[in-house]
Amino acid sequence: MSSTQFAGLIAQEVKVAARSPMALTGLPLTVLARVIPIVREMAEIQYQANAPFVIDGAKFAAGFDFAPTPHREAIQQTLAAL
Repeated sequence: MSSTQFAGLIAQEVKVAARSPMALTGLPLTVLARVIPIVREMAEIQYQANAPFVIDGAKFAAGFDFAPTPHREAIQQTLAAL
């Protein structure tokens, strides 16, 4: 699932119009990373946004008898906790 699709699911749950997430890259990211700690962390994982980043939890799920929470359900639970 792409970040745009995930943002769309959140928008549906909070009943607002979906918008595509904006990327913070290049010079603005470099400058802000020097003064804002959370942006510094974003700069460190920027490589994940440069190409499709696939995460597969099949080995973990098989080894620990684990089933992930579906995205929509996770969003609903998170919003209910706010």
